[in-house]
Amino acid sequence: MQKKHVAAAVLALALSVGAFAAPAAAASFNQDSDTALSTAITFDYKNDPTYTVVIPETITLTKEGAPLVISAEDVAYLDGKKVSVTIAGTDKFRDQMVLEGKTATGSNASMRYQIIKPDGTVVETTPDNVNGTELASFTENGSVTLTVKPVLTGSSSIKKDVVYTGTIIYGIALAD
Repeated sequence: MQKKHVAAAVLALALSVGAFAAPAAAASFNQDSDTALSTAITFDYKNDPTYTVVIPETITLTKEGAPLVISAEDVAYLDGKKVSVTIAGTDKFRDQMVLEGKTATGSNASMRYQIIKPDGTVVETTPDNVNGTELASFTENGSVTLTVKPVLTGSSSIKKDVVYTGTIIYGIALAD
């Protein structure tokens, strides 16, 4: 009984492979033909995309903010795509754009920060999560200057004489 199932499976496989082996517009040749058959073969061997994204390791904020320069170098072979730099997260709870520190007495202090794009768009976690927000994109070498600015109003948790710290994490990928 087992052999019948194997034979049926082999026959079904042979029929399905045979059905896909020749394209619909295939040429045919028989014993009376004097024309040679040929197959045109193409292969578009493209270079892999190349790019280098440069982002500063540290930024020291002032009340007015500080520049965040994102640059792309050696951009080539993108095949119609772009190099996209997005916010992937932060080191704070729920990826909030918050800086935290300790006062001289040991109590916690925090303040929000925002990123201002060159077109004036403000990126901040109030009211929405910013993960996935594109900060810059490149199809060639270049740079984008954003401004990172502390939000100094509207919170009683902002204390003077505190060193506030935080980290933003970026996503860098090819995108359509």
